[in-house]
Amino acid sequence: MALGRRIQELTSQKKLNLGEVGSRIRMPALGARATGSAFQDVVSATLQRKRLWIEYRARTTEEVSQRMVSPQRVTRYRESWYLDGWDEGKQALRTFAIDRIGQLRITDERAQTIDENVLDEHFGSGYGIFGGEGR
Repeated sequence: MALGRRIQELTSQKKLNLGEVGSRIRMPALGARATGSAFQDVVSATLQRKRLWIEYRARTTEEVSQRMVSPQRVTRYRESWYLDGWDEGKQALRTFAIDRIGQLRITDERAQTIDENVLDEHFGSGYGIFGGEGR
């Protein structure tokens, strides 16, 4: 599997906290769409618990913004990869399509950690794939 090889490459190149993989990388669907050039760095920052500075191009408006993000999870949904993170500037949880991330930089700053139950509650309804109340 290509994803398995990519994760193995990441672990051999960098010191990653593999105990975080189960709660930080979500793959509910399989597909063949390209991951985008930022994928490897996004996964690395998520597993290393490092903040990311990103340039993000909104899909609907094409507006480019610069964000400082504490990555929480990388999720595969409907043939695309997404970064779920805490947007430091907006002071809110946000989802970023990884293929819409342009330039990025992994910082030395530790990412803020949001409780997994809070993440499930916030992002679960958006993806429509994770169980929650009433499901």
